[in-house]
Amino acid sequence: MRMNRIIVSLLTLPFLMWSCSVIDEDLSDCGRDNRIDYRLRLITNIQAELDDQLHSAEEQHVAEALKAALSGIFTETAHDVSLSFYGTDSVRAKHETHIMDASQTSYTIYLPVREYMHLALANVADAANVSVSDDNKAQHSRLLQADGDTVASHTTGLFSARLPMRVTEEESQTFKVDLYMANSAAALVIDTAGVAGIQDIRIYSSGFANSFVVRDSLYTYNRNPIVRSVPVGMSGGHHVCHYTVNFPSFQRPVSRATAEYWRFIAYVTVADGSVTENIISIEKPLLPAHLKVVKMRMKDDGSLVPQTNDVGVSVTLNWKQGGVYEPEL
Repeated sequence: MRMNRIIVSLLTLPFLMWSCSVIDEDLSDCGRDNRIDYRLRLITNIQAELDDQLHSAEEQHVAEALKAALSGIFTETAHDVSLSFYGTDSVRAKHETHIMDASQTSYTIYLPVREYMHLALANVADAANVSVSDDNKAQHSRLLQADGDTVASHTTGLFSARLPMRVTEEESQTFKVDLYMANSAAALVIDTAGVAGIQDIRIYSSGFANSFVVRDSLYTYNRNPIVRSVPVGMSGGHHVCHYTVNFPSFQRPVSRATAEYWRFIAYVTVADGSVTENIISIEKPLLPAHLKVVKMRMKDDGSLVPQTNDVGVSVTLNWKQGGVYEPEL
């Protein structure tokens, strides 16, 4: 008789464990539906920078065209969100994706009672050359830029958030999560008034992070690729404008010998077919969610003269293809 009672107890144990997820009367040992409010927070200098740098009447069409070109980057709307919840062992316990298409929304998410680190990302689904990497563990999750010596600009404004959460046995809990922008943009505006015979202008930038660690909100600078610019279409006028979208710049000068934080590189092919190289050094860091506009005036030989403070330029006439710039880290 005693042996029979032991067998019955062992047989019913799996049912008791499984029944936690199907009995409605008491979920205190299992989990709760939690309301999580998400809000995109675009805190940026874009309008102030455009007003400050492109304020003349003849520059207004440049400012309007650049702002329109960057409207999908400096956005107040999250198209998609990726939501990850990590246990105290830092292993991901739950992952959901949603189409948000709003500046703020709420989701009800069921989570077992325990402590979590919640990491959220927005606008990663259409980020053509930035991917989410190593996100099975909280401390490794990152936004990783595509590898290569020369890479394309980012195609979306990337937003992230992190929030420690403790799901308790209380009947209802609400968590609030604010997502902030992780990348930034830089624009080079060139005044070509009076210059004739220019055949081609190629513009790049460099000096930026290549990945972003989501949990710690830290940037890594393992590589320093050249970022290919995007031309801004404009009708009329005598300005040329290109921009790049990338992670923020180095937060300290890249060389002990200079005050440079990051740079533009402009190759101008002039009338006789020769190429003038302009290495434009910017002496202030580019911060997350910020736009930096650098203005230059072009001379007949393709050289560029700064029209923006805290900018230097090194010019090489009749430039020939050579080495790749690698800053001192």
